[in-house]
Amino acid sequence: MGDAFKDHGFDYYRDFFLIWPFILCSLVGISQLFAPSTPGGRMYGFKVTACAVIISLLAKEKRIPVLVASLYIGLRAGIRSLIGLFSLRPYWKAYLLGFLFCGGLAFVLLRSLKGWRPSYRLPPRGETYILDLIVGIASLLCGVLILRLIKP
Repeated sequence: MGDAFKDHGFDYYRDFFLIWPFILCSLVGISQLFAPSTPGGRMYGFKVTACAVIISLLAKEKRIPVLVASLYIGLRAGIRSLIGLFSLRPYWKAYLLGFLFCGGLAFVLLRSLKGWRPSYRLPPRGETYILDLIVGIASLLCGVLILRLIKP
């Protein structure tokens, strides 16, 4: 019973808490910037993307979240450039540039992660503690709350 609340350290729990708000803010922000669903959607996308940048600055280990965000942005930009190319739209070159930049960033980050280990001790594989679950659920709820508070 005493092992259920094992502590991994402040840095681990801070980064673990920031994962969900960063992922939610970056995904929603980029989606709203590429294809706004309402007239105020692009401004909402800028606000949420700014929140994702601030959240990433608060994390100690920045490589993995930036890699995930750049892969997502690169994928969205690549798909949009292909759609624009095949439908003969003039904007496909801008999306191709975004795809090349984010794809290059993801490639560099993947190469730099070879042999990389986080600065804090990770829990053993397959072990989940009560505190990990509480922090994960609180993180998800905080991310949803941030999106709801910023929404116009």
